[in-house]
Amino acid sequence: LLIEDLFIIYVSSSDKISVSLYLSNDLAIKKIKQRENLNTRLSDPNYKITKLAYHGNTLDFLVEGIGKVHVVGKVTALSIAHHAHLTISKYKGTLLW
Repeated sequence: LLIEDLFIIYVSSSDKISVSLYLSNDLAIKKIKQRENLNTRLSDPNYKITKLAYHGNTLDFLVEGIGKVHVVGKVTALSIAHHAHLTISKYKGTLLW
């Protein structure tokens, strides 16, 4: 998933999964099914990659100042390529705003 030119969520799974994005409607989201290097689409070439450990069937994480992401299903790998100034952190709890 490419969100604007701010960050990219790479999700690998052999099963069907659900990814819910709780973001501003003003942000453009593009879903790309094939594995390709989208990092060239980020506006800042000095991006970093955050890998999140995934245990169980759900994962919630925050993109500071942007929104929340909720993933359900068996994921084999999840990483986020993002601008260095964006903070990515795991979130545990209810997704209420």
